[in-house]
Amino acid sequence: IFGAEGIRMQRLADASGVCTAAYAGGSAYASQYNLTQKNLSGMGWTPSCVLDPKYHGGYGKCKEFAWTRLVGVGTKCVQSTSWVKVPCGDKPDPTSMAAPPTLGPCAGKIAAEHVDAASASKMYNHFAGERKPCFVPAQDNIVCLYNQGTTDIFFDQLASYGPRGFSDMLCVVGMVALVLYFVTSSDSGSFVVD
Repeated sequence: IFGAEGIRMQRLADASGVCTAAYAGGSAYASQYNLTQKNLSGMGWTPSCVLDPKYHGGYGKCKEFAWTRLVGVGTKCVQSTSWVKVPCGDKPDPTSMAAPPTLGPCAGKIAAEHVDAASASKMYNHFAGERKPCFVPAQDNIVCLYNQGTTDIFFDQLASYGPRGFSDMLCVVGMVALVLYFVTSSDSGSFVVD
Protein backbone atom coordinates (compact mmCIF):
# COMPACT_ATOMS: atom_id res chain seq x y z
CA ILE A 1 0.00 0.00 0.00
CA PHE A 2 1.22 3.51 -0.80
CA GLY A 3 3.97 1.95 -2.91
CA ALA A 4 7.27 3.52 -1.93
CA GLU A 5 6.07 4.60 1.52
CA GLY A 6 5.10 1.04 2.43
CA ILE A 7 8.45 -0.24 1.17
CA ARG A 8 10.26 2.48 3.15
CA MET A 9 8.38 1.52 6.32
CA GLN A 10 9.20 -2.16 5.84
CA ARG A 11 12.89 -1.38 5.27
CA LEU A 12 12.99 0.73 8.44
CA ALA A 13 11.35 -2.08 10.39
CA ASP A 14 13.77 -4.67 8.99
CA ALA A 15 16.88 -2.53 9.54
CA SER A 16 15.94 -1.50 13.09
CA GLY A 17 15.13 -5.02 14.27
CA VAL A 18 11.36 -4.52 14.76
CA CYS A 19 10.59 -7.30 12.27
CA THR A 20 13.12 -9.60 13.92
CA ALA A 21 11.21 -9.22 17.18
CA ALA A 22 7.87 -9.68 15.40
CA TYR A 23 9.03 -12.88 13.67
CA ALA A 24 10.17 -14.21 17.06
CA GLY A 25 6.64 -13.85 18.42
CA GLY A 26 6.81 -10.26 19.68
CA SER A 27 4.82 -7.25 18.60
CA ALA A 28 5.04 -5.79 15.10
CA TYR A 29 4.82 -2.27 16.57
CA ALA A 30 7.96 -0.51 17.85
CA SER A 31 5.81 1.49 20.27
CA GLN A 32 5.03 -1.72 22.19
CA TYR A 33 8.64 -1.88 23.42
CA ASN A 34 10.03 0.46 26.05
CA LEU A 35 13.48 2.02 25.87
CA THR A 36 15.07 -0.69 28.04
CA GLN A 37 13.68 -3.48 25.84
CA LYS A 38 14.86 -1.68 22.70
CA ASN A 39 18.37 -1.29 24.16
CA LEU A 40 18.59 -4.93 25.28
CA SER A 41 17.38 -6.33 21.95
CA GLY A 42 19.33 -3.82 19.83
CA MET A 43 16.13 -2.49 18.26
CA GLY A 44 17.52 0.60 16.59
CA TRP A 45 20.70 1.86 14.97
CA THR A 46 24.31 2.46 15.95
CA PRO A 47 25.58 5.44 13.93
CA SER A 48 29.20 6.56 13.98
CA CYS A 49 28.30 9.99 15.38
CA VAL A 50 25.80 11.92 17.49
CA LEU A 51 22.69 12.53 15.39
CA ASP A 52 21.48 16.10 14.92
CA PRO A 53 18.23 16.65 16.88
CA LYS A 54 17.26 19.52 14.55
CA TYR A 55 17.18 17.24 11.50
CA HIS A 56 14.11 14.95 11.26
CA GLY A 57 13.77 14.66 15.03
CA GLY A 58 17.29 13.36 15.52
CA TYR A 59 17.32 10.66 12.83
CA GLY A 60 19.40 10.63 9.68
CA LYS A 61 22.14 13.27 9.85
CA CYS A 62 25.25 13.63 11.98
CA LYS A 63 25.54 16.64 14.23
CA GLU A 64 28.43 18.85 13.12
CA PHE A 65 30.73 21.10 15.12
CA ALA A 66 32.58 24.17 13.81
CA TRP A 67 36.17 23.44 14.84
CA THR A 68 38.35 26.55 14.83
CA ARG A 69 42.05 25.93 15.45
CA LEU A 70 45.57 26.91 14.44
CA VAL A 71 47.11 24.94 11.56
CA GLY A 72 50.40 25.13 9.74
CA VAL A 73 50.16 26.22 6.11
CA GLY A 74 53.58 26.35 4.53
CA THR A 75 55.71 28.46 6.90
CA LYS A 76 52.75 30.27 8.50
CA CYS A 77 50.48 29.34 11.38
CA VAL A 78 46.92 30.35 10.43
CA GLN A 79 43.51 30.02 12.02
CA SER A 80 41.25 27.57 10.19
CA THR A 81 37.66 26.42 10.70
CA SER A 82 36.22 23.17 9.44
CA TRP A 83 33.11 21.17 10.24
CA VAL A 84 33.63 17.84 12.01
CA LYS A 85 31.10 15.21 13.03
CA VAL A 86 30.43 15.04 16.78
CA PRO A 87 31.65 11.59 17.91
CA CYS A 88 29.67 9.32 20.22
CA GLY A 89 30.56 6.39 22.47
CA ASP A 90 34.12 5.19 22.03
CA LYS A 91 34.65 6.75 18.59
CA PRO A 92 37.89 8.79 18.32
CA ASP A 93 37.84 12.54 18.95
CA PRO A 94 38.49 14.30 15.59
CA THR A 95 39.78 17.38 17.49
CA SER A 96 42.33 15.52 19.60
CA MET A 97 45.89 16.70 20.18
CA ALA A 98 48.05 15.15 22.90
CA ALA A 99 50.40 18.10 23.45
CA PRO A 100 51.32 21.42 21.83
CA PRO A 101 53.66 20.92 18.86
CA THR A 102 57.37 21.53 19.36
CA LEU A 103 58.19 21.68 15.64
CA GLY A 104 56.60 23.36 12.64
CA PRO A 105 55.05 26.77 12.02
CA CYS A 106 52.62 26.54 14.98
CA ALA A 107 55.31 25.64 17.56
CA GLY A 108 55.06 28.17 20.38
CA LYS A 109 51.70 29.50 19.11
CA ILE A 110 49.60 26.54 20.24
CA ALA A 111 49.83 26.78 24.01
CA ALA A 112 48.99 24.26 26.73
CA GLU A 113 45.62 25.94 27.39
CA HIS A 114 44.65 25.34 23.75
CA VAL A 115 45.12 21.59 24.26
CA ASP A 116 43.70 21.36 27.81
CA ALA A 117 40.19 19.84 27.59
CA ALA A 118 39.08 21.73 30.73
CA SER A 119 40.25 25.14 29.48
CA ALA A 120 37.77 27.78 28.28
CA SER A 121 40.18 28.79 25.48
CA LYS A 122 40.74 25.26 24.14
CA MET A 123 41.11 24.70 20.41
CA TYR A 124 41.64 20.94 20.62
CA ASN A 125 40.21 17.99 22.57
CA HIS A 126 36.63 19.28 22.44
CA PHE A 127 35.13 15.82 22.89
CA ALA A 128 37.45 14.38 25.53
CA GLY A 129 35.87 12.49 28.43
CA GLU A 130 32.44 10.90 28.80
CA ARG A 131 30.32 10.85 25.64
CA LYS A 132 26.76 10.01 24.72
CA PRO A 133 26.29 6.35 23.65
CA CYS A 134 25.97 5.70 19.92
CA PHE A 135 22.82 3.54 20.08
CA VAL A 136 19.65 5.27 18.81
CA PRO A 137 16.43 3.35 19.56
CA ALA A 138 13.87 2.76 16.82
CA GLN A 139 11.15 5.41 16.59
CA ASP A 140 7.79 4.40 18.02
CA ASN A 141 5.99 4.91 14.70
CA ILE A 142 7.83 2.04 12.96
CA VAL A 143 5.68 -0.99 12.15
CA CYS A 144 6.62 -4.33 10.59
CA LEU A 145 4.02 -4.36 7.79
CA TYR A 146 4.92 -7.81 6.44
CA ASN A 147 2.94 -9.65 9.15
CA GLN A 148 -0.04 -7.30 9.06
CA GLY A 149 -3.40 -7.98 7.42
CA THR A 150 -4.37 -5.89 4.41
CA THR A 151 -6.84 -3.75 6.35
CA ASP A 152 -4.30 -3.06 9.11
CA ILE A 153 -1.54 -1.93 6.75
CA PHE A 154 -3.45 1.13 5.53
CA PHE A 155 -4.06 2.52 9.01
CA ASP A 156 -0.62 1.52 10.34
CA GLN A 157 0.98 3.41 7.46
CA LEU A 158 -1.17 6.49 8.12
CA ALA A 159 -0.34 6.34 11.83
CA SER A 160 3.39 6.61 11.05
CA TYR A 161 3.04 10.16 9.68
CA GLY A 162 2.87 12.05 12.93
CA PRO A 163 2.13 12.17 16.64
CA ARG A 164 -0.91 10.53 18.19
CA GLY A 165 -3.52 13.28 17.58
CA PHE A 166 -2.45 13.99 14.00
CA SER A 167 -2.26 10.33 13.00
CA ASP A 168 -5.71 9.68 14.50
CA MET A 169 -7.10 12.52 12.38
CA LEU A 170 -5.43 11.04 9.28
CA CYS A 171 -7.03 7.67 10.00
CA VAL A 172 -10.49 9.29 10.30
CA VAL A 173 -9.96 11.19 7.02
CA GLY A 174 -8.78 7.94 5.40
CA MET A 175 -11.89 6.11 6.63
CA VAL A 176 -14.18 8.88 5.32
CA ALA A 177 -12.36 8.80 1.96
CA LEU A 178 -12.82 5.01 1.71
CA VAL A 179 -16.52 5.26 2.56
CA LEU A 180 -17.05 8.03 0.01
CA TYR A 181 -15.19 6.02 -2.63
CA PHE A 182 -17.36 2.95 -2.17
CA VAL A 183 -20.61 4.92 -1.87
CA THR A 184 -19.93 6.92 -5.03
CA SER A 185 -18.74 3.88 -6.98
CA SER A 186 -21.88 2.01 -5.91
CA ASP A 187 -24.08 4.92 -7.02
CA SER A 188 -22.39 5.21 -10.41
CA GLY A 189 -22.65 1.44 -10.86
CA SER A 190 -26.38 1.51 -10.19
CA PHE A 191 -26.83 4.38 -12.67
CA VAL A 192 -25.12 2.33 -15.37
CA VAL A 193 -27.21 -0.75 -14.62
CA ASP A 194 -30.50 1.20 -14.58
